[in-house]
Amino acid sequence: MLASDPKAAFQHFVSADCYYAATPGADLHRAYVATQLATHAVTQGDGVRALALIGPHIDRAARSENAVLLTGRSAEARTVRLDSLG
Repeated sequence: MLASDPKAAFQHFVSADCYYAATPGADLHRAYVATQLATHAVTQGDGVRALALIGPHIDRAARSENAVLLTGRSAEARTVRLDSLG
């Protein structure tokens, strides 16, 4: 949906953020949604807003050792995750 209807995708991410904010134990999910909302802010030229969106989640991403959230390098993170399963 990001490619075909970015406005609708953005609204879904906003809804997901509200849902996860009210859901105990969903902090990591909310961190992922924050990266999507921050990406939208960057595309709108609002870097300050992007940093404000992801800032509260950086420690959580680090504690969970979530490479996707910390680096934005999902392909490399997936490879490392699969290697660690062995």
